[in-house]
Amino acid sequence: MAGMYPTNREITSFGKTVRFPGVDENGKFTNGDFSNPDVPPSFLDADTINLIIDNLNSLIAHLGNTANNTDAEQLKKLFTVAAQANKAIKRDAEGRAKVAAPIEDDDIARKLEVDSVSDALSDHLSDTNNPHNVTKEDVGLGNCDNTADSEKEVKSARSCTGNSATATKWETARNLNGIAIQGDADRTNYATCSTAAGTQAKNCGCAGFSLVTGAEITIKFMVTNAANAPTLNVNGTGAKPIYYRGSSIAAGYLAANRTYTFRYNGSQYELVGDINTDTNTTYGVATTSAAGLMASIDKSRLNNNYVTASSFGSSSGYIKYSNGLIIQWIRVKATSANFNIPLVFPTPYTSRTSYVVVTAEGIADCETRTTKDDDSGYDFNVAIDQKYADRIVVTIERGRMVFLVTMGY
Repeated sequence: MAGMYPTNREITSFGKTVRFPGVDENGKFTNGDFSNPDVPPSFLDADTINLIIDNLNSLIAHLGNTANNTDAEQLKKLFTVAAQANKAIKRDAEGRAKVAAPIEDDDIARKLEVDSVSDALSDHLSDTNNPHNVTKEDVGLGNCDNTADSEKEVKSARSCTGNSATATKWETARNLNGIAIQGDADRTNYATCSTAAGTQAKNCGCAGFSLVTGAEITIKFMVTNAANAPTLNVNGTGAKPIYYRGSSIAAGYLAANRTYTFRYNGSQYELVGDINTDTNTTYGVATTSAAGLMASIDKSRLNNNYVTASSFGSSSGYIKYSNGLIIQWIRVKATSANFNIPLVFPTPYTSRTSYVVVTAEGIADCETRTTKDDDSGYDFNVAIDQKYADRIVVTIERGRMVFLVTMGY
């Protein structure tokens, strides 16, 4: 333990070595162990006491007072919350402390002085009446010519060259995205095309359009193209192939009432972006012979195989399809001697059932047996005795759980 705590020294007395003043392994004084005489208490040696008292005397003297050995509160009196000379600063209950008015440059500034400077600065910043009394000489206004512009002498006349004084357009047209711009009229890169569907050569007009590499044109097609490998001639600049993804565009890709953007690459017009090849704009109801919102084959399948009725109970249920097929199931457990038990179907068939599946609980590998109108019995003590359109009569071993599934029309 560093600081003011002493360091143990070993002293041998009467043949026994002891540690003096006997601080513990942490370097602190200890009371020892009263139940174990081999663990003695520490001694408070004179050097330690003198060190403590010397430090207290130095602290009291440093704070401008004289130490004495009769005043028990002399340290307490050295601290105060007031701005008092030769006293240590003590914070009040709100954490504040007071100091005297500052005199030297490095003295602590109080809120009073800070507020005073802040108020003076705010007043100065809001003063618009030349608080520094700046004169025109201070800023050199005396060197400025105050003559009105209309009265100033023109040293030498300058004349415009060309038509710059009266020009209403550029002298030479400039090409922007394939449109010649001269500044005398509005120009747009837009056109409509009404060329017949089967005509390969598509034509449209666009005033000012020039066929240069990089030229862009946006066209609304009024008729769906039906020709393979069509060409495009804009403003009579020449027919050029229309390409999409590196190949001549196919019939049907340019649909009526849709707008497409093309960019000329020096040899053909490339369609910009991706297109939807489905040219339909409206969709009708699908039939078994014509597609609509679904394919006709899907409509046929739906018409022939959809559920017209169903019931899902805890012990029985059925599903009836549009083609007349009915699938039914019954779950029953025999609680007594069960012979000729009628199992009533949830919904009756129009004829005797054509197919029966019976599964008995507790049979090895959950054996299943099927029959086709032969009313035969089974080796796990479940027998089909009679079958009717609305029920089936069975014999079930007592305590056996049976799950029966039937299919028919």
